[in-house]
Amino acid sequence: MSDIDCINDRIRDIKEKHSLKHSDISDITGYSVSSIKKWMMDEEHQFFQKAPVQALRLLDNWISLQDRTGVEESDVEDQCLAEIWSFLNFKGGVGKTTVAFNICLMLSKKKKVLVIDGDPQGHLSSSLIKDPIDMKFTTSDLVMGRSGKPYQLSENLHVIGTNNSLANTCEAIPASDLLFLIKENLLEYKSKYDYIIIDSLPSKGALYDSIMAASNKIIVPFTPDLYDSWGLQDVYQQVKKLKMRKINDKVKVAALIPNRVEKPLRNFDRDVINIVKKTFPNEICPTFISNSVRLRECKSPAIAMSIVDYAPNENVSKEYEAVLEYIINS
Repeated sequence: MSDIDCINDRIRDIKEKHSLKHSDISDITGYSVSSIKKWMMDEEHQFFQKAPVQALRLLDNWISLQDRTGVEESDVEDQCLAEIWSFLNFKGGVGKTTVAFNICLMLSKKKKVLVIDGDPQGHLSSSLIKDPIDMKFTTSDLVMGRSGKPYQLSENLHVIGTNNSLANTCEAIPASDLLFLIKENLLEYKSKYDYIIIDSLPSKGALYDSIMAASNKIIVPFTPDLYDSWGLQDVYQQVKKLKMRKINDKVKVAALIPNRVEKPLRNFDRDVINIVKKTFPNEICPTFISNSVRLRECKSPAIAMSIVDYAPNENVSKEYEAVLEYIINS
């Protein structure tokens, strides 16, 4: 049997054994559906194409990941109490960190919360940890699997902050390894908290994927901007790939939150939000978060209060309460 037969036949066997469609193999390997169809043809067919060794390696890796993640999750699922929420949008300037900041503080009024700054810019860390000297255990330490205690902001809210070492740490780790590190290294914390909140970086890459791989719920704040709303589909595609590759079967997009919305609602903003509603009717939050100067004030290190404590009578406080309830019930 030729090398061509070995590779192509092996891929055919995997496709049949695991009931994969051409599109599934495309998601796993990154090769186009049209190329995969040619791999499935007989060698004598005029359009037959030899499958690359890399495609077979990726499929074999996918099979091994099924075994790896299946054992990992089944062994610890019963003792893992925390639900992991990640706030992300690979487009910056949508107010993602502000939403994560307020939600973690609001949750901590009644629940035990661990918040992790997964953005190398460290804006969330700056709001919650006034003196960098107090940051003894960082997100870089978490990624590297080091032991340490998160910063205790209050009895119910602990913080793993970040600094400029995070980007360098992640660059030094192969992407295939980094993908699992946050998920694996959070296992010891999941039994200690009710919620783990992660503020993700606003760009796609290995760290972004690792945060998604560790999450139960993905929360995506977005502004009523066409370019911003178009990018929402990419989040869904990444979630689909994580499930397809058996990296995280439980992750889901839980909420799309219209943020920094001008009131009264402008016609253009209404049109954009309606497009998102039509495209993602099950995930879009019915409550919009207003663009308010109070949100910038409450997040400043000198104040560091949730909007519901800082300005309880403002409309934006009521909006945040409704948004939190929506996420919890999603």
